[in-house]
Amino acid sequence: RQRAMSGPESREWKNATLLQSLAAEFLGTLFLVLTVVLSGGDAVNQYIAIGFVLMVQVYAFGHISGAHFNPAVTATFGLLRKLPPVTALLYIAVQVLGGLTGALVAYAVAGPEDIVPFTPLPSLADPVLSAFFAEYAYSTALCVVVASVATAHADDPNSHYALSIGFTLLSAVSAVGPISGAVINPAVGSAVDLVSTSAEGHPKFTWVYWAAPLLGSCTAAALYGSLSWLRASEAEVAAQATSPTASDSTSLAYDLPARVVIFEFVGTFFLTLTAGLGAQPLAVGAILTAFIFASAGFCGGDFNPAVTLGALLRYSVTRAELWKSVVVMLSQTAAGVLAGFSAFAIAGDVGWPHPDGANGDYGAFVYEMMWTGLLVTVVLNTTTPVFAGASQHVGELYRARGSTHGIAIGMTVAVGIIGAGKHGSGSGGVFNPAVGTGLSIAALAREHDSASALWVYWLLPPP
Repeated sequence: RQRAMSGPESREWKNATLLQSLAAEFLGTLFLVLTVVLSGGDAVNQYIAIGFVLMVQVYAFGHISGAHFNPAVTATFGLLRKLPPVTALLYIAVQVLGGLTGALVAYAVAGPEDIVPFTPLPSLADPVLSAFFAEYAYSTALCVVVASVATAHADDPNSHYALSIGFTLLSAVSAVGPISGAVINPAVGSAVDLVSTSAEGHPKFTWVYWAAPLLGSCTAAALYGSLSWLRASEAEVAAQATSPTASDSTSLAYDLPARVVIFEFVGTFFLTLTAGLGAQPLAVGAILTAFIFASAGFCGGDFNPAVTLGALLRYSVTRAELWKSVVVMLSQTAAGVLAGFSAFAIAGDVGWPHPDGANGDYGAFVYEMMWTGLLVTVVLNTTTPVFAGASQHVGELYRARGSTHGIAIGMTVAVGIIGAGKHGSGSGGVFNPAVGTGLSIAALAREHDSASALWVYWLLPPP
């Protein structure tokens, strides 16, 4: 059985007619575009407004249509064969129509001056390429999260699916809004461009806001499909390992599930990318929250070598199992480095965490140590151990208590970043060796003296 918003096979979707589903998609996209346009003058709160309007509408319409409101999301479900092709095309058509209607309503309410076409940031070395990769990256993130929280069975049922989806868009708007406009939705981009009376960017860049999100949806479908296949294959091997004829090689074939390493890499990548692009503290915490919830069934959702180490010590993992945690931490660190350079490639700079408080590196070290300790404590106290034998990977030794652990962990990071500003501890607010390493190394491309601060972000003992 799939969740209410996961696909047409679910009971709620069977009870909803196609017309009702199309009406829900039309209305949801209309109000999404209306919010995007009318909140454009409030740079401080726009990312919150856009993320939250998506979240509340997913809660409201998820049981009717699946609450896609985005051709890229619909394409992902179509590629995963969770939506019939004809239905998918009808969804996309009404989403575009709903977006256009929302832009026309905004035009009527606020006037033509507020309908500004989306354009890449002109000061970048290659604005169009930067905008394309920004849109591609966060469209991939959004579609991965949607597929994970809306179709997975491992944590069914949950009450956080809409929050995860809204938080992902919130983070995207904060991270790449100044670079590409953070459209992440072909229906939004084309609607605003078509209604705009400005000649600037219209319709010259509309293709970016179709091609990049749709490419992201293909990537997300391939990634989620591969992870799901790995999970199913691991379950089959595990069943064979318990049979009387199982060999030692069969029982050890998935001693460290590949899906754990892959999803830890993906989650750490997007966490580091969001931080490296200079997103607001709430946005960094929000993307962490979203991927923690999305990780159910794939990995433990650490995305942080310090958290992995804390879990290893807390649950007394044997020496024979230690290599698994080392592999996971290496995956997290590699993702951080790749994300750091990706942020540099997109924005031409990186929001690197240089300690700049009054007490220098040592003051930053003390704050990073204390807040990382709090973060690991929150992780361990909002999850509960599930011991399934010596071969269980440390990242899968614990499961959430309820459906709020992702919020608690993500908001711990968000609050810590606020306290780590130059008027606070000045550490930059990392609490994660993978993030600190990735951004510090990438900052060397700008000749920042960041390597000297690397020790601050690694010598952080868990509580």
